[in-house]
Amino acid sequence: MKQIPTNNQIKPKFVHSGMTDKDLGLKLPKGAAIHVLAPENDIDHYYFGEDADTTLKGLNGLTAAMGKASSGTSSVMPTNISASDFRVLKSRMLSNALAFAGKDSSIQNNMSVVLVIEWKKRRLLFVGDAEWESEFQDGKHNGSWNVMWEKHRKKLLKSPVDFLKVGHHGSINATPPPAEKKSAKKKPAASGVSIYQVLDTLLPVPKDGEQPTAKAIVSTEREFYAPIPECDLLANIARRVCNVRNYGKELKSRKIDPNSLWVTNRAKKYKYYETYEKEFLNSPQPIRTDLEFAITGQPYVDVEFEPN
Repeated sequence: MKQIPTNNQIKPKFVHSGMTDKDLGLKLPKGAAIHVLAPENDIDHYYFGEDADTTLKGLNGLTAAMGKASSGTSSVMPTNISASDFRVLKSRMLSNALAFAGKDSSIQNNMSVVLVIEWKKRRLLFVGDAEWESEFQDGKHNGSWNVMWEKHRKKLLKSPVDFLKVGHHGSINATPPPAEKKSAKKKPAASGVSIYQVLDTLLPVPKDGEQPTAKAIVSTEREFYAPIPECDLLANIARRVCNVRNYGKELKSRKIDPNSLWVTNRAKKYKYYETYEKEFLNSPQPIRTDLEFAITGQPYVDVEFEPN
């Protein structure tokens, strides 16, 4: 946000849900448009929620009090509470702070900019690292997917897309699962429209006799992100898109031993290949960058579209 814009004389624009290319002053070709789906402008209400908001309000005081107390400064001791009660209070505040810190990466992921890009009647969805959680609750901690589904399902997310950039390297918590994955024990959505309907809406499984037309890619690097990608999720997405590969067959045809791909000490120690990849390697998967690199040597993936 600082170095790259400064080096390139760019003034960053901070965007939020509801903005378009016109709001951003972008001059796009005819037949093209950009819609921002996330994050929401009111991040406290949608992503923190009441519980996290209460924790946040105590963090400034916690930082000051804990810092001074640890240095032995006696002046921070309040006069209306005993020393033992004060220690208990500090412990509880620290517990809250640590609980919030545990959500920190999730909150950062849910600040991802999510875009629908329209081009000559094609719709491309880029979701960044947006996460999903249980059903949407107003005023509570929500995942970005939950908020987007609540706010945009009647318009920008009401019909299938032509392209999905699979979220967060194929993480299980970055793509809402299909309806068949929902447990009967799960609490139903207050609106009656479940987060488990997202994938079937945006990338429906083709009917018998039909072929999928949508495309998807996923930026993958298991050496850094295990247990990401979640291969069961990738296999599920592969049922819904046309650009898929059977990487087991592709590697075999090129005489590449899959055991030679995940070779760091960590990968060997935790058996990345045996644990995460082996079962799914001969199932179709959407195009993924790590295995494409193993096959083609190219560190990127091209996806082509014809006008619709």
